Amino acid sequence: SSPVVEEILGMVSRYSTMRGARTAVLLVLAAMVPGVLSCASTALASKQHRISPALDFGMGAVSGCTASLMVFPIDLAKTRIQDQRIIRGVAPIYTSIIQTIKKVASEEGPRKLFQGVSPVLVMSAPESALQIGGNSVARKFWAKKLGIDQHDLPLPYEILSGANGGLAQVLAATPMERLKVLKQIGTCTGGLGQTIREVGVKGLYAGWTACMGRDVMFGAIYFPAYANAKKAIREQLKSTPHDWCTPLLAGLAAGVPAASISTPFDVIKTRMQASMAPISARAVAKDLWAEGGSKAFFKGIGGRVGRVAPQLAIALFLYDSITAVITKSMHIENQKLADAQKKR
Repeated sequence: SSPVVEEILGMVSRYSTMRGARTAVLLVLAAMVPGVLSCASTALASKQHRISPALDFGMGAVSGCTASLMVFPIDLAKTRIQDQRIIRGVAPIYTSIIQTIKKVASEEGPRKLFQGVSPVLVMSAPESALQIGGNSVARKFWAKKLGIDQHDLPLPYEILSGANGGLAQVLAATPMERLKVLKQIGTCTGGLGQTIREVGVKGLYAGWTACMGRDVMFGAIYFPAYANAKKAIREQLKSTPHDWCTPLLAGLAAGVPAASISTPFDVIKTRMQASMAPISARAVAKDLWAEGGSKAFFKGIGGRVGRVAPQLAIALFLYDSITAVITKSMHIENQKLADAQKKR
């Protein structure tokens, strides 16, 4: 292990005596990431400077899990707002993302802002791996079929690739979202295992139709917008392929329209997953229309945009950064091998 990782593990050991074992375990996992990626790049990457699909999914998992944790309180506030029933003449409990976060922190305690984070810790890695990796693998597939570089894909194929990432994401996203929503609104207060037993395996996939509609639509909009925004920003700023700000700016620019347009599916999904009794997407849509017309379908849009845009911007920034580091390491290693062969 590297001196940096050893130093981090030493910090974890000291920190665990003050803050508890759970936090220490999370920090240990974070400290392991550089070593895990180093091993993965050596084992899975080819000698032609290409990153394998397996490593693509691994990098997506690490990036997505980190980003999800950073914006989780915004997601909790969004869920509370979306699940709230509006009654005429009665003032709503939650009025905005900031007000909701402040209210939860002051009345229920700061720890409640992370209520429901356990399924995110467990499932956001495979969810992000499927989403980011699914898009990346599809782009490479279509590029190979068309005989062009993946960065030059025509827009229809970019949309198909993004939709593929969203479709793959549903497998992990639906059960994660179901458990998270039930925790966030306080319907299930027991541990993760107890909640799974309460809802059952079939119940974990409640709201999967709305979840699929949301994620496929989001992916079809987001990933093509991200790729083209990144290209445009680099041309305007004359930046290098590995600068740190371009992925963040492109992610934010792509996240706002993608998150906004897919919000109606997200609201329907939240209502379906918040209910312990089975309910159809059509029934939820009728209730929402009766509750507030078209405006009701965009409840929590500020929270969704405020969470999703920075979350994926951070995730893709980390993904691009890890890709650059691994590619550079592969190039250096291959150069060493080439030099060694010349000496022979």
